[in-house]
Amino acid sequence: VHHDLPTARNYFDQLLLLNMRVVAYGDTEDVFTYDLLQKTYGGRLTILSEVADAVQQRAN
Repeated sequence: VHHDLPTARNYFDQLLLLNMRVVAYGDTEDVFTYDLLQKTYGGRLTILSEVADAVQQRAN
């Protein structure tokens, strides 16, 4: 279990997003999208768009 989103995006190839159930599982660039992070955290974190953008840029 890891709760530090910036660290997770840099160190893990695959991720599991949980919010009382499985929200998403797969490659980091497929899981760390703004929509899935929003669904998981409900918009409660200001870093959501930063993390999603950074992962998508790294994937390209």
